[in-house]
Amino acid sequence: FVDPPGTGYSRVTAAGEDARKRFYSVGGDIDGLAAAMRKWLAANNRLASPKYLVGESYGGFRAPKLARALAREGVGVDGIMLVSPVLDFSWFDGAYNPLATISRLPSYAASARRLAQPDPRAGLRDVEAYAAQDYLADLLRGGRDEAALARMSDRVAQFTGLDTRLVRRLGARIDMETFAREKAREEGRALSYYDGEVAGFDPDPFAASGERPDPVLDAMKVPLAAAMADMTANLFNWRVEGRYEILNDAVNRSWDWSQGRRRAEAMSDLREALALDPEFTVAVVHGASDLVTPYFASKLLLDQLPAALGARTRLAVTPGGHMFYVRPGSRKLMR
Repeated sequence: FVDPPGTGYSRVTAAGEDARKRFYSVGGDIDGLAAAMRKWLAANNRLASPKYLVGESYGGFRAPKLARALAREGVGVDGIMLVSPVLDFSWFDGAYNPLATISRLPSYAASARRLAQPDPRAGLRDVEAYAAQDYLADLLRGGRDEAALARMSDRVAQFTGLDTRLVRRLGARIDMETFAREKAREEGRALSYYDGEVAGFDPDPFAASGERPDPVLDAMKVPLAAAMADMTANLFNWRVEGRYEILNDAVNRSWDWSQGRRRAEAMSDLREALALDPEFTVAVVHGASDLVTPYFASKLLLDQLPAALGARTRLAVTPGGHMFYVRPGSRKLMR
């Protein structure tokens, strides 16, 4: 289990800013992790052992790149599991990208329907079919097509539970902030971006928009950090000075995306890893009500793989959100 520098208990100890700047970049991050893993494998005589990588969220972006970087260092990886991953940031940050718009609709519907069955996609087939066909076609017609706008507004309102007039005013393009704020506004609550089935009290319910703590992500920081500190000290008898960094905002602010986050993607690395090793396998696991990294985006991206490569990939969707494994049933399905 590896925490990259600046996260968990990992710290950059080199003097000066050069090493820090290198670690806090896409290329430097991958090179550093690959070097650490190669050295550990060599020191523990495990270079010939089967090796699998598991990466969550940004780690899901890292894992395909890390598999390729390890191969360049002479270390083979047998497969990867991506948990709530981002495979291509343009599908999440593209405000005018219709594919980004359609990718979130099934997760909005999953949040509204609160599906409890082991395979939530069974209850979302109608939404997936609409998103990939009629919704996409009408979005491409543009906002000046009144008939298309009317059709989209009715269907999107039906799937999300939002007011039809609001949906029409937004051109049937529902952003994550609007859905999270408006879905439970009458109750004085706001939904979590990380699990649309979870709502927390809105500290400023009368504001049109605004920043607020997330009822899943921010609520979990303290208990998770406390649990890690307790486990490290009392189970492993390793007492560490300094706090366990669940999310390091300073690292986030100083991160170097090179050409910008919207151009960052890991699908090219995934394609190369699958193409070079006919035994390499990929498992992608998402929570249905995750609004941050919606499962449908991964589904559409994986569908673009050639048949020979796509046959070694698997997409699984469980109840829950970004950290779906906090639910016992979903954790069992993941295992």
